[in-house]
Amino acid sequence: MLALTRKRGESIIIGGEIEVILITTGRESAKIGVKAPRHIRVDRKELHDQIMAENKEGAGMDRAALKGLRRKLLEEAMAADQKAIEEKKAARAEYIASLSSKPQDD
Repeated sequence: MLALTRKRGESIIIGGEIEVILITTGRESAKIGVKAPRHIRVDRKELHDQIMAENKEGAGMDRAALKGLRRKLLEEAMAADQKAIEEKKAARAEYIASLSSKPQDD
């Protein structure tokens, strides 16, 4: 860890893009400002830690639940495919029936 001493109004630059400015100091705290490009997310550490914990918890879904979800999605896809096949068969049979019922020109 790099420890720096800064006076009020002084700053440090991180990676050429992020500026951290010491705004005020108090007995138990310091107020800092952070200037960063919009694409760089800046969070307080406690918020970052909470977000990471929630992400880790969400990523650890139960394998059995994932398998069940996969099975259900596959069954629904297969049922939709079967329905489409049956609809095509019915349309084809209807078309063939319409051909045989038309009078033929000699």
